[in-house]
Amino acid sequence: MSEDVERIRRVLVENPEIIAEAIRSNPQVILEIFKLSGLGQLQNLATREDIKALREDLKLIIEVFNRRFEEINKRFEDIYRRFEIIDKRFEAIDKRFEDMNRRFEEINERFRDINSRFEDINRRFEDMNKRFEDINRRFEDINRRFEGLTYYVDRRLSVVERIVIGFNIPILAAVIAILIRMLIF
Repeated sequence: MSEDVERIRRVLVENPEIIAEAIRSNPQVILEIFKLSGLGQLQNLATREDIKALREDLKLIIEVFNRRFEEINKRFEDIYRRFEIIDKRFEAIDKRFEDMNRRFEEINERFRDINSRFEDINRRFEDMNKRFEDINRRFEDINRRFEGLTYYVDRRLSVVERIVIGFNIPILAAVIAILIRMLIF
């Protein structure tokens, strides 16, 4: 007889869905198991009021999460507004580059005039050198600004990533705790 019991036990261990299906079809089986085994008292089982209270608690938790997500969304909107400001600044820089391109076109026209006037070549080259130095200073200034902007953006993005991770870990822990409570009780 112990071999039969061992076989049945092995089948149930290997196929727990059989037990789940039996419990679904006849929930009173659980009460009978408790009565026969003496494992615990039926008073420890959750009542409908307990489940209702748990649902209300879950609703409150969900409301808190929703409020926090709204706060996070507001922060993202603020970040998007800041990016729009940066985009506008880049548009201004693009306009400056277009203006510089127009200036270079003017310079090319001046070089055509220089070829016709050899006596003014030295004076005009000196003028061009000064302009190129000014343009180089402007490029260096633009490069410094761009590096500052990229540092600022990178720093802000890393802060946002930390905030998102910081909010996700407690949320995940709370959801896992709730699920474990629901399964245990």
